[in-house]
Amino acid sequence: MVRIAHENNLQVPVFILDEDFKIIIYRPCTDQASMNYRSTSVEVRNLINALNDEMSRKEIQQVMDLKQAGNFREN
Repeated sequence: MVRIAHENNLQVPVFILDEDFKIIIYRPCTDQASMNYRSTSVEVRNLINALNDEMSRKEIQQVMDLKQAGNFREN
């Protein structure tokens, strides 16, 4: 594993031997998420940030700056 990591310019795995045997394997960082997932992620993150305890649909719409109730209910 260590040799292959070196050959591919990856971070070397970490081997931990305590009560259990663990290996931490690092993957290369890629920026391959499609734009569809990114825009959804931003919207979901905004919704999560907007929620405070219990909120009504109207309160969520106001915080998210969503004007049309029909769109909010259907999507």
